[in-house]
Amino acid sequence: MINFEKRTATLFLSFMVLATTSCVIAQATKTETAANKSVATQDSAPPAAAGKDAASNADKDDDADADLAAMDKAAAKPADKNTDQAAAKNSAPKAEDDPQQKLIKQLRAEAELRNEQLSAKLAAIKAENDQLRLANEVAQQKQTQALQQLQAEKGKLEAELALLSAKDSTAAAPDKTKIESLQRAQKLRDAQLTDELSSLAAEQDRLKQKNDVNTAKLQAELSANKAELERAKIAEDMLDMKSKSKIAGFKREQDQIAAENSLAAEKRRA
Repeated sequence: MINFEKRTATLFLSFMVLATTSCVIAQATKTETAANKSVATQDSAPPAAAGKDAASNADKDDDADADLAAMDKAAAKPADKNTDQAAAKNSAPKAEDDPQQKLIKQLRAEAELRNEQLSAKLAAIKAENDQLRLANEVAQQKQTQALQQLQAEKGKLEAELALLSAKDSTAAAPDKTKIESLQRAQKLRDAQLTDELSSLAAEQDRLKQKNDVNTAKLQAELSANKAELERAKIAEDMLDMKSKSKIAGFKREQDQIAAENSLAAEKRRA
């Protein structure tokens, strides 16, 4: 549309220059004819008449110069108008330079950065959960081994007691001190194993609670990031709508300017 207006303005200027040239040629021809008549009259007329004709010719030349200046001024006005309209159209802000588009890009970059940070946190929490799971498995293995050891020692003590009880009835009675010592040792070992089992159970509970806390924290961060992404998308959609509306307004203004230029060109041709 801008090229069409420029071509129209160029054709109009060419037409005006051609008209101006024709007027100049006609005026020059008229002036030359008048000069020839003046020379012929000057040869036969008195000096006073010659001076009068010279003054008349000078007035005509001044009138011709004034007409040429007026025509040049009239030809320059449409060109200036078209130039101003083209400059106004070129000065319209581009869509890519719109601050709203810059804000949309900034929101997208921030959302991508938050996604990367959240992915890193998620990987760290998963690694920590894997470590907790491994520690829990080790604790369960230790607990199983402790139970097996307790059962073995208990069976050994029971076997020793049965052996002492199975001795010949004619023999002397079993040493009560030794039996009591064995029983005390068994109780002490039972208490130690019970403490170990309690410690392992407490450690398992602690690991489970920590795992639950990490899982809840991860879910909260995921929910917050999802809400932030939704807000960013809504803001981006609103900015896109505003930007499209502004671009449509600029396009309507350009179409209106083009229509005005076309109408002005038709009026000038008419």
